[in-house]
Order: sequence, then C-alpha cells, then structure tokens
Amino acid sequence: MPHPPDQDANRHNAEPRDDHAAAPPARIRQMARRLGIGATLIAVSVAVLLLAAGYRAHRDTETEVLLETETLSDTVADHTARFIETADLMLDRLRQLGEETEWSDPAHSVRLAAELRRLRGFMPAAVRLGVWDADGKRLTSTEDELPAGFSIADRPYFISHKTLAANGEARGLVISEPIASKLDGSTVLVLSRRLNRGDGSFAGVATLSFNPIELVYHPLRPHRNEPPSIRWMRDDRRPLAAAGPLPGEGGIVAQSRVGSYPLLVETRMPENAVRERWLGRVFPYLALGLVVLFGFGASAWVLLRWASAEDVYRSTLATLATKLRRSNADLEERVDERTKALSDMVAQRDLLLKEVNHRLKNSLQLACALVQMQGQSVNGPEARQQLADTVARLQAIARVHDQLYQTEDVRRVAAATYLHSLCADLEQSALASECFWRILVTADETVELATDQAVPVGLLVNELVTNALKHGRPATSDGNIWTVEVGLVRIDGGQIRLSVRDHGAGLPDAALPRKDGSLGMKLLNGLTRQLNASLIVENAAPGARIIVTFRPQDVA
Repeated sequence: MPHPPDQDANRHNAEPRDDHAAAPPARIRQMARRLGIGATLIAVSVAVLLLAAGYRAHRDTETEVLLETETLSDTVADHTARFIETADLMLDRLRQLGEETEWSDPAHSVRLAAELRRLRGFMPAAVRLGVWDADGKRLTSTEDELPAGFSIADRPYFISHKTLAANGEARGLVISEPIASKLDGSTVLVLSRRLNRGDGSFAGVATLSFNPIELVYHPLRPHRNEPPSIRWMRDDRRPLAAAGPLPGEGGIVAQSRVGSYPLLVETRMPENAVRERWLGRVFPYLALGLVVLFGFGASAWVLLRWASAEDVYRSTLATLATKLRRSNADLEERVDERTKALSDMVAQRDLLLKEVNHRLKNSLQLACALVQMQGQSVNGPEARQQLADTVARLQAIARVHDQLYQTEDVRRVAAATYLHSLCADLEQSALASECFWRILVTADETVELATDQAVPVGLLVNELVTNALKHGRPATSDGNIWTVEVGLVRIDGGQIRLSVRDHGAGLPDAALPRKDGSLGMKLLNGLTRQLNASLIVENAAPGARIIVTFRPQDVA
C-alpha cells in the first residue's frame, strides 16, 4: 500500500534533520578530549613547579635556621663573656677588700659580709660569693647555711692557687671544672682569684660560684616544640655545662668563642627544626598548589571520560563543581587564617625588638653602675674623670635604646625628645659641681633619626657639650652667659645641622680638630666619619661654635 504523499515528505524531511543533530556531539567530544589533554599537561606542569618551589623553600629554611643558630650561639657567648667580665671585676674588688680587711676585728668581717651581699645584687644571675683563708676555711660568704668546718682546701682551683703561690708564680682569674655544690648538689662553675699578704705570700682566695644554665639567654626561639641545646666547653672540647636537651650528633650546630676566654659555646638545633618550619611555611602554598593540581587533574579526567560517555561527564562535572566550590571556600578560610597569623607574627617581632632594646638599656645601665663602682676605688682625679666620661657615653647610648623601647616605631628616634633628655642629664651632672651652668636645647620637632644615626649623634652631643662645660667657662660669673646652646635643625637640601656653642674665651683659630690628641677628639673624628658629616669650628665672639652637618639616613 503506498504511503500518503504527506507522510513520505515528512519522512524525507526527518532523515536529514537526524544526521544534522548527530554531528554537534561528535565535535563537542573532540573538543573535550583536547581540553582534557591540555588540562593534563597543566597538572603535570603545576606538579613540577610545586616540587621546585618546595625544594627552594627547604634550602631557604635551612639557611635561615643555620643563621639563627649562629646568632643564638653568638648571643649566648657574648652574654657569658659579659658575665665573666663582670664577675672578674667583682672578684678583683673582693680580692682588694679581702687583703685590706683586718679579720681579727669582728666589725670588719660584718661590714665585708654586708658588702658581699650588696655586690651580689649587681649580678644578673644567682651567684655565691666567698672569701677563704690560706687553709681553705671561710672568712666570709653570702651563704649563712654552710656547715661547721666547711672547707674548700680539697678543691682543684684552691690547690692550683696555693701551689702556684708556693712556687712564686702568679695566677689571675681561674675557671674551674664542673663541680658538685656541697650545699645543694647542683653542678656549678667557680671563678676565683688569689689573695696576697703584704709580703706577696698566699693568703687565700676569693670565689664566685654560679650555675651556667642560668646564663642561657633566648632572644630567638626559632623552634617552639623542642628548644635548642646549648653547652659550654673549653678549647679542648671538654664539656663544662649544658642547657636544654642533651646534644646529639644530628641537627644544625654552631660554635662561638666566649670573648678572649678559653671557652666555647655550642648551640645545636634539633634534627626536625628545619622540617617543621619548612612544613609550616610551605603549607599554604602547598595547599593552594594541590587544589590547583587537583582541579586540573580532575578536569582532565572528567573531560576525557565525557568524551567517551556524555552522561557520565555531566554527572561528574556537577560533582566536580561542588567539590571545587568547597575547596575554594576552604582555601579562602585558610588564607584568612594565615593572614591573621602573619599579622600576629609582625606584632610579635615588634614586641621582641622592644624587649631587646629594653634589655640592652638594662645591660648598659649595669655597665654604668659597674664603672661608677670602679670609680669609687680609683684615687686619681684624672682617672675618675675618665671613668665619669665613660659613664656619660654609656648613658647616651642607653637613652637611645630606652626611647626605642618606649616608642611604637623601633626604627626611628625623635631627635628633639632624645636631645632634651640627654642634655638634661648633662646639665644635672654639671650642676653638681657648678651652680651657673644651663644647657639650652633648640631642636626641630619634625626631625627623626634612624636608629643607626641616633647613637653617634648622641655621642657627638655628649662629647661637644662635655667639652664646652670643661673649656668654655666665661670670664664673668653672670648667670645669663654661663650657658651652652645646642641646636638641631633641618636645612636646605634635606640635610640636618647640629650646632653646639659656648660663651667662653673662644678658640685661638678656626682650624678643624686634629685626628690625634685625646680620646674625646679621636671619638669626635670617628663619629663624624661614621655619619659622613662635615665638621666646622668657628669663633662665635664670644665663645666657640661647632657645627656638624650630615644627611639623614633613610629608614628601611
């Protein structure tokens, strides 16, 4: 039976439409296959980049931990050297007191015991002081709980002093081997000096014992889970004391010499210090790279599979889109957490810098106290003046670190505030001997000095003002001209001009100071070179004016 004409026409028209509809999926699958191959290549490239970046980050982390280990070793060595130097000065004072004390007079012994306790308060760590006679018996000490008949005659350091004294030889500071304390059983080191009678014979020893572990100073804590191990050794590597975990054979090691003493400080980071820091540093980038790698890998897998099964592709694509959205949300959350952690690290760094400046100020003040104490035992006025000048220089440096500790920005020092406080101290010291001196400070409030320039500028002002107080005295007693004028202004070209003027007799000529001469003159020339400054000396009629011009240093 023949088909109706309309049906034949419909079938004829339908067949071309079916062929035309089947063509687009083939082209789409071919495009998806190409995209899948491209995504695979990108995933491989990302993996290679992740490996290269991880390796580079590991090398940088290893270098950073090594640098921090060396810095920590140098810091502990410097701290130990300063402690031994301080202890040596204190022992020398004990030796002098022990030789000058009339031990048959009980009142003298009581006063010396009180002096020992006062001296012990200057030490940054717990120490025990003692003075012992030629038989090793106690004359006086800071420990009242010593048992009856307590003697150090069997100690090697006592035998060393006594034997050398018997042979007519002299021995300075002696650092003992580690010994067990007879009081509490702890391991201590003993620093000692011998006492002499008037004829030079052996009269006993003065001792200072301490636990080296108390000297451990941690300005850096590069590893939080396991602290670094620190140990003190002699030059022949005989161990003296150790702090932290017992040192092993692995890890990162750094050694530093303790000043001019035959001692070494060895710092050892644990073996996993580099690995843990490296993991903490690369984790955000590794997570991001893995997400990208996973995205491209999954895209390649989906595209290639969809090329053979379009239905599977659509289902997988929907799942992948959901996973990518979740991964992106998780990634954004982790990035926010890391950003907050970085902000906390910056705040912790600034706090650490302030703490370092505070400790430096305290150390300089301790040095000033020790120099002042040394000045009390000096008889000559010239020597006392030199020690007083040294104290003034140390106080000028300490004021820089004091201001850095109190300010928010540890990179800059407000010049006006610093000069006012420094000159106030100098004026106070001048008023102790002369009732007419006044120091007038005129400083631009907008001038700020970099930390590296604040110290030499403060020392320059200290030297110039001190010199004016010594040599710029006016011929009359008029209080209006017994002044020293200090100025600090910004001039054309961005340079800073520092001037100090007195109203005295002036200078015989306007020649520049020579590089030779006194210590103050050498220091003045050295500080001028350090600032890369120009120095001008001129007569001010009356008096002399010294002008120092330098360019401010950019703060990094």
